[in-house]
Amino acid sequence: MKEKNIGEIVVNLTGGTSLLGYMVERIRGKVRYGKTVRTIMAINRRSYDEQRENPYVLGEVLEIPE
Repeated sequence: MKEKNIGEIVVNLTGGTSLLGYMVERIRGKVRYGKTVRTIMAINRRSYDEQRENPYVLGEVLEIPE
């Protein structure tokens, strides 16, 4: 990573396939370079029907501990 002004990197594990999640985890391990890396996941606790009826509602962001 060439950018030196980056103080924190946020890795979002929401969505995608199992392979994508695996790849993101591997990348996360390589981008640290002394930077703070936070891993997050966005969740929506509403029922499937509520989400279909009104899909554009902000969910929660959960930080995944190391």
